[in-house]
Amino acid sequence: MVVVAETADIPGSRRNPFTEPDELWEVFIAYLHGAPHRTGASFPLPPWQRVIVGRGSGKFGHKLPGKKGRSRELEIETDTIAGRELALTAHDDYVELEALSPKHKVRANGKRVVEITRIEDNAVVAVEGEMVLLLVKRSADMPAFEHFDPALMGPFGQANRLDLVGQSEAFCRLMDALVVAVATKMPILITGQSGVGKQLIAAAAHKLSRYATGPFVVENVSKLIASVAASQLFGHRARWPQHNDPFDPGWFGRARGGALLLDEFGDMQEPMRSMLLTALQEMKYTGADGAEEWPLDSLVLAATNVPTKLIRPDLRRRFHILHVPPFADRREDIPLLAAHIISEARMAEDRRAKELRNLPWVLEHVLMHPLEGNMRDLKEILLNGLLDIGTLKRGDGVVVAPPPNDDEANDDAVEITVRGLLHKHRGNQSAVERELGWTRSTLRAFMKRRGIEAK
Repeated sequence: MVVVAETADIPGSRRNPFTEPDELWEVFIAYLHGAPHRTGASFPLPPWQRVIVGRGSGKFGHKLPGKKGRSRELEIETDTIAGRELALTAHDDYVELEALSPKHKVRANGKRVVEITRIEDNAVVAVEGEMVLLLVKRSADMPAFEHFDPALMGPFGQANRLDLVGQSEAFCRLMDALVVAVATKMPILITGQSGVGKQLIAAAAHKLSRYATGPFVVENVSKLIASVAASQLFGHRARWPQHNDPFDPGWFGRARGGALLLDEFGDMQEPMRSMLLTALQEMKYTGADGAEEWPLDSLVLAATNVPTKLIRPDLRRRFHILHVPPFADRREDIPLLAAHIISEARMAEDRRAKELRNLPWVLEHVLMHPLEGNMRDLKEILLNGLLDIGTLKRGDGVVVAPPPNDDEANDDAVEITVRGLLHKHRGNQSAVERELGWTRSTLRAFMKRRGIEAK
């Protein structure tokens, strides 16, 4: 099955055919039943046109970032459409959503759609059991690279040749900024929130640099001890030779001809900062015992989640600063990142990935989750089932779900809890019953009535 769309002009619309809008609405596929390879594919919503989305035959297009002015783009080719699920009408500041399916529930941001509903930027639309969509308002110009080589992107939906995943505008800007940072031949300070993948960006910078064939050494500055920091950084000759190797090269020595990443750089104490500043200024360093002097022949990288204004100014000016955007600014990439995490876990024969249940529901709520820990939160939700299921959880962590009744709104809230617990317990209904305090017959009757499958 593929998802296809057909459009029709809205009678009496205010659309000006002689002007092109600066921004367009784009629909990204987070989940499509029977077509996991379509994850991350997208299609635009033409302004002031009603787009019918459903199942049918045809070729579904997706966009591929390319060089500016030479973007690679595949158009949607539709033969027939059947099983109409929903209608989307793009306006300037919002999209009108209408549920058309008589069989499947349609939800917008977790709430059941029973009439025409207005949704805004970053809305999550789900057709139960069929598809999960993310609506994003983005620049009318397709993401394009000015410096980054599009050939490094690799096949659609997969990690690129730098082992990075993404296709959003923020991701394209990051790739361009990465190429510029490496080209400066300066040390690079990588900033960003916890969990955004600063170490992955550092590894990508190493692969793009002239030191790509050398080692990639990662060291946490919290390991530095003030009294022996010079030995740790720059090496020393051991007082008592061990294993016929009397010389400890230190962090810089081990990274010679390659790249050295100083992780948690913002936590580096003042004496060590002065040592590093001297080495960066003179482009050479001396071992702690002063016996030998070595050229600084490596790419120096640093990573921190501390605001750059808190770092010593004269040291900060020695670095080219590269900021990694949080997931909140690149939500279009979350479906691809989720698919990549699940795929890697399955290749590693991780039991948690094999036992993943209710994937479309999980992805729907992942997209609505704030993901303040970025990649760490995403992995925890997908593989460990740690999904915050909202107000139905008491302060002590005990889930409180009222028994199901005929109240549709109450049952919608209870369904969120039940699905979350089934994901957490990998479909183990007995564990869900114990946590809810329900009988087996109550749980099974509710699951049957709401169309919830444990597998």
